[in-house]
Amino acid sequence: MKDYAYRQELGEITDTWHQIDLPLTMFRHVNQQFGDIRIYGITAQQDTIEAPYLLTSSAPKTEKTGLNFNLLNASRNGDRYFYTFEVTDEIITDHISLDFDVENFDWKITLEGSHDQKEWFTLLEDYRILSLKNTSTAFQFTTLKFPAANYPYYRLTIPSRHNPQLQNMAVEQLTIQKGTFHNRKVRSTVSQQDTEAKSTLLEVNLAQPVPVSQISINVNEDFDYYRPVTIRYLADSVKTEKGWHHQYRTLATGVLNSLSGNEFDLPVTVLQQLQITVQHQDNPPLTVSSVDVSGFDYSLVARFTTPADYFLVYGNANASPPNYDISQFMDRIPTTAKTLALKSVSPINSSPSSSTIPLFQHKGWLWAVMAVIIMILGWFSINMIKKA
Repeated sequence: MKDYAYRQELGEITDTWHQIDLPLTMFRHVNQQFGDIRIYGITAQQDTIEAPYLLTSSAPKTEKTGLNFNLLNASRNGDRYFYTFEVTDEIITDHISLDFDVENFDWKITLEGSHDQKEWFTLLEDYRILSLKNTSTAFQFTTLKFPAANYPYYRLTIPSRHNPQLQNMAVEQLTIQKGTFHNRKVRSTVSQQDTEAKSTLLEVNLAQPVPVSQISINVNEDFDYYRPVTIRYLADSVKTEKGWHHQYRTLATGVLNSLSGNEFDLPVTVLQQLQITVQHQDNPPLTVSSVDVSGFDYSLVARFTTPADYFLVYGNANASPPNYDISQFMDRIPTTAKTLALKSVSPINSSPSSSTIPLFQHKGWLWAVMAVIIMILGWFSINMIKKA
């Protein structure tokens, strides 16, 4: 354990499999890959053993299934274009992705379903899809989301003066196992306007370093807007002669908009400070009321086969993620396991390896050597004076 900085003793081991819930306070000491977490045990013979584990989280799990379909016809009536297609799989679907060969549009479409192509039932009406692309913005919202339906026929109506040039459609079924997000405590949010850069800078400070996977930017305005946004986090700080130098890394880029909501999924990152830049171009700045930050819960599912006193250890910047056999047999791991309690945190004081202290680190030897040098110089000086 000497290679790690902290340890927490585990409660009594009663079963082969146990769950260990990871407290948020430990993540300030864990690397970004969570690769420096280990479970070590000390046996009665004072041998050190390692217990394998799997890291799990409360993240939602999504399974996407593509459905087979046939485009039956594409037609036009005045300023409306119609696309009728048949889904050959008798499976419930809840969203359709569209791909157009035009870059800038803003349409309010209608989606209908039918069992016989005679009677049509409205699934979406005045549903807005758009594409905006220029030198500073590239934004698309062309996914149709609707209540789960099981029709063999669907009809898409697009009001447009010009051919929408529909290139591709993806009829899919999404099976989502609901996850659990937990809000992270935000200590402060500071907003600054940069008139020269035509942007707003938001500094978001959390109460402590924690894993973050999603943020939500709450905007007060009720008019339509499309603003490029960049989300960064403070990765490192270095003190120099001119003060502190802060190094930020980009987590995500996107578009703050009035259509699809302003929740941004982020790669899981342990952080304490966020920096959000909203570009306004020539538009009036948006009023951001608050920023919500959230993340998943994390736990370990560990296997214990040898009696020992077990410890959860962490805090080693050079450690790599472990590779255990149990990751190949996940279907054999029980879905419910008794949770082990974690005792208080204690630092691991590594005993420094004994080494011989260099001779000249002893001040007594230094003074003795200086005295000898002075005596030798004095002797040479006296001899030179006598000869003169």
